[in-house]
Amino acid sequence: MERVYPPRQTAKFKIKDRMKHFLDAIPIDGVEKFPENDEDIQKLMGMEGDNTKFISLMDSIDLGQISSDHDIPVETFDPTKTFYNRNVGVSIEIPTDALKLHTIQARLNKHQNAHCRIDERKSKHSKHRRLNPDNLDEELGNDLVPFQETVISLRFYQPFKFEPDNPSFQVSFCQEFLVLGSQKLSVLRNKIFCSASYGPFPEISENHRGEKPPLDDDSAFFFITDTFYNDFSRPYSKDYSSPIIEWAKNIDDIDDLKSSSMEDISFEDLTVRIGYPQVYQHYGNCEHLFVFSDVRLLQSSDILQRSQYPYLRTVSNNRCHICFICGVNPVAYLVRNCQRQIADPTFYCNICFETYLYKDGKKIGNFKAYRFAESRPST
Repeated sequence: MERVYPPRQTAKFKIKDRMKHFLDAIPIDGVEKFPENDEDIQKLMGMEGDNTKFISLMDSIDLGQISSDHDIPVETFDPTKTFYNRNVGVSIEIPTDALKLHTIQARLNKHQNAHCRIDERKSKHSKHRRLNPDNLDEELGNDLVPFQETVISLRFYQPFKFEPDNPSFQVSFCQEFLVLGSQKLSVLRNKIFCSASYGPFPEISENHRGEKPPLDDDSAFFFITDTFYNDFSRPYSKDYSSPIIEWAKNIDDIDDLKSSSMEDISFEDLTVRIGYPQVYQHYGNCEHLFVFSDVRLLQSSDILQRSQYPYLRTVSNNRCHICFICGVNPVAYLVRNCQRQIADPTFYCNICFETYLYKDGKKIGNFKAYRFAESRPST
């Protein structure tokens, strides 16, 4: 696949071998956490009882030794004081009593917003939200040891329809997971959120209170590097990869592709390339791009309970869809071809859908209705 989509980075590695090489190069036996201050560094170096030698060593690597008299001076910043910087470059400390005046507060806010270096409206990660672990049982205790397990970060994106005539189109982030290297790929499949899992979505305007029809296809695969990892553990499972492998045999730019089961391989046994897009496909033609964004050792600051992994760490913070009628409740139905609305399609919550489009259980006018599912996890 690299011949079709050339990667920016050529490094490709097996996770288990790379982490073993790292541990051989940097022994961490007896280390409980990464050093956060000079005392931690001194302890790791075995120099706890020799402060003079340690201080001398730290002075020898001080960045101040490479300073020059021609360097631009750096103004000392004191976060406890509020300053107003005039255009002439003079810093004037504002008296405490003056900070109570609304005019001074308004001027400070305007000045700070004008010099803000990061516009949150355009910030790349402003729509991402970190999550705290759910159901963390402190009484259960920790069953993971720091630095004895590999943690892998995977970022999944919203499914989309590729448009060749729209080169500016970008995929949208959906969710990020932390998985353990010893876990099987099939465990992650059970955690991935997708609105397609709430399907199928037939037209239900004549019987919107009826039960949802069951799924007739619950197959899936991860395509990583050159291998399809299929899931055959569920009813009605199909082998999506077989026709693709046969098709690829006639394409010169694609090397031989392989097939395996996601229940038989762990994440640490994968050969990956950081940042290179992989594919997760399920429910027929619903495709998600995802990337391996980070591979590291488990730290003491991480969650040390195996039951919490795969851990949903980050989700898209895009606002949910709101009912077009009340403007308050979340959307439950999508309606098309409705003559009572000026927009098509129109989104309704449960209450407005029942009261505005039905009378005595019968639909008013001609329209088509479908159940609606958000495209992001509800947390």
